[in-house]
Amino acid sequence: MSEQTTLKRPILQAFEAFPPAEAQVLRDIRALIFSEAERLGAGQVEEILKWGQPSYRVKEGTPVRLGLLDGAPAIFVHCQTSIIEEARTVFGPDEAFSGNRALRVTEGLDAARHVIGAALTYHRRQR
Repeated sequence: MSEQTTLKRPILQAFEAFPPAEAQVLRDIRALIFSEAERLGAGQVEEILKWGQPSYRVKEGTPVRLGLLDGAPAIFVHCQTSIIEEARTVFGPDEAFSGNRALRVTEGLDAARHVIGAALTYHRRQR
């Protein structure tokens, strides 16, 4: 099995703890993280649990965590990065954004793809 499809037991249990519909969206986002890392040449993705939630990072990026925010699937990034603010400039001041730390994924994956790509390349772009 590829890195994208193999889930270690603790990660699998974290996904199983989410309601089924939200878990499927989060699994789709997980797949997007791996495909964007490959597309961007970001290197190997490390998948761990952080605060009981699936978390993903690459060497020159900042971590991306998956979870629920107000019951909706969400992508969390470090609040001291500019990632969410940058996404707001591209997608507008949408209520899907939460402060400087999260994006609720309620419709499509365009904003999610943008946030993930920005997170995976964050430190590379800061040079």
